[in-house]
Amino acid sequence: MKKCTILSYCLTIMIGITMTSLPLYSQESNCIETPIAQNQRIAKILQIAQLGNPVLREQARPVENLTSPNIKELIADLKTTVFDANGLGLAAPQVYQSYRIFIIACHPTPRYPNAPTVPPTIVINPEILSASEEKLKDWEGCLSIPGIRALVPRHKTITVKYTTE
Repeated sequence: MKKCTILSYCLTIMIGITMTSLPLYSQESNCIETPIAQNQRIAKILQIAQLGNPVLREQARPVENLTSPNIKELIADLKTTVFDANGLGLAAPQVYQSYRIFIIACHPTPRYPNAPTVPPTIVINPEILSASEEKLKDWEGCLSIPGIRALVPRHKTITVKYTTE
């Protein structure tokens, strides 16, 4: 398990986590280059559920087996899908998989040209341990609500415990 305190700005997915405290890195392209081993499946671009779909309102279930082939495939598909959609993050329920998994893939995109570049991070079974009383408001968008932005209040810092791949 990882435990970290996180400062606000970059992105909100699933539980309002923002990851500007992660180290920045430079990347030459907006894609994840993963060598494909023999007998390994190629990741898929998944359909993103849109506002109104019941899967977006369900409570996601915890991931029990991190080494399950289905979970590994879902993680690979989330990475591929978020980059294809020019998103900064994507949760498993947004691709019709009701698990407590999301990816933060913060980098400049046409939707967020001023976003900082942060290495893609998979967050599994997150649990908020604490949240600051101070909140900040900023404009946000969501891949499940295309074309809409809203001014959303978020805690300035939160402490989160989670597992990563």
